[in-house]
Amino acid sequence: GGDFAGIRQKLPYIRGLGCRAIWISPVFENGRNSYHQYAMRDFTLLDPRLGTLEELRALTQEAHELGMYVIVDVVMNHMGNEFAFAGNLEGVTHFRMHEDEEYRLVLRNDTGRRLLYDTPKGKQPYMDFWIDNTWDPEGTYGGPVYGKWGEASVDTGKGTYTDSDFHHNGDLIDYTNPWEITMGKIYGTMDDLRLESRRVQEKYIAMTNALISSADIDGFRVDTPMQVPLEFFKAWAPAVRAHAKTLGKDRFGIFGEFFVEPERFATMTGRGKTPDMYGHEAFIDATPTIKGGIDYTYYWYLFTALVSGKSELANGLALAYKSERDMLDLVEPSSGEPEFAMWTFCNNHDNWRMQVLSGVQQLRLCTAVISFWPGTPLHYAGDEQDFSTPGSALDEEEEDDDAPKKKKKTRFCKAKRDHYRRLVEQLVQIAQTCPENFSLDVVRLPKSIATCQESRSKLLATVMRFAMADSRA
Repeated sequence: GGDFAGIRQKLPYIRGLGCRAIWISPVFENGRNSYHQYAMRDFTLLDPRLGTLEELRALTQEAHELGMYVIVDVVMNHMGNEFAFAGNLEGVTHFRMHEDEEYRLVLRNDTGRRLLYDTPKGKQPYMDFWIDNTWDPEGTYGGPVYGKWGEASVDTGKGTYTDSDFHHNGDLIDYTNPWEITMGKIYGTMDDLRLESRRVQEKYIAMTNALISSADIDGFRVDTPMQVPLEFFKAWAPAVRAHAKTLGKDRFGIFGEFFVEPERFATMTGRGKTPDMYGHEAFIDATPTIKGGIDYTYYWYLFTALVSGKSELANGLALAYKSERDMLDLVEPSSGEPEFAMWTFCNNHDNWRMQVLSGVQQLRLCTAVISFWPGTPLHYAGDEQDFSTPGSALDEEEEDDDAPKKKKKTRFCKAKRDHYRRLVEQLVQIAQTCPENFSLDVVRLPKSIATCQESRSKLLATVMRFAMADSRA
């Protein structure tokens, strides 16, 4: 639910919480019942359910007037679900590469009832990206690609559908196979783009640059970057930053969804590092890609500690921070200066809300921790109102585009909602008394930080008591 006009109406409320940026869902056109907004059909059109370009532009303009940034979720790994693998129209399609001749792509049985476009490759369900079932016996994939633990894998085979804008390899089943996670069809329901193709890269660069120009946005949150080949980011990220700079956006943000092991996201953070490069000035190459991102490492330590009630699990937070400082190239590309640009969070749309599985007090404690942890705290919409609806976006089942949309009823925790909202406001205010602690590498902080830390520690003690206060207070 929700649209550009509705978000715009809530901007003063969000700014009143102390938040200085909003991250909104993907805005490009989706299928009518693609509730999650991650199944793109056209990267040149806004989804009409969300509103018009004028309404999006009004949203960003008002946000800027309030001193806020607008970050848009972008998807490049996949599109909608228009194609099936020949010979296996139903069920799981096992992954193939090269000599197995992979699979020809065919229209799904229900695609015929939709509009097909005239393209240079004939009738196609997507206007700008097309399939081509011409087999190229000498075709190869780029690379290397990187595995779960940051290990590089080089393609030595031959044969693929080089002229197609999509991968023909089958479904993504084995998330430990670096080639399968890069080229497999996620969930078996989203057509996987051939991002190693320079042709596809140039189209996507043009489309995302057009969004920056037309809507005046300030950054991208990249969906499923662990399924995207690094060579795509090496082409896309510099092109996006260069374009944004021509519009006066010298520090355009690019942040990733790091729902993966740190060793994997280390390869695509900054200039990239593999395990043999940790702890010293060595990088995959000189081109910065993703600046930082949503860090699940801290989330899992906090989540398991608070939900299980085993406080010793939170000891991993400090260990993770120390490890990541050695593993990650966290710099601002425009200046080369170090910035700890990781996002910490308690809840998001891909996971059940913590308060549903534990309680309001645990969520308040988690919120206090992320507010003072290095990096940027990410507050999930509805937490400040004590939402307690069970489930997540990933729990939903695929729905037919012509079926009526099901809706869930939002539930609230028993606690007074204003209590948590005041907590968020207070935490943000305290955190902003020493903002440098949340953007720079702590080893390079000025000495004056000690005074700030002392005052913040006293305030934090009060806030922690407030966070753990009885929900009836």
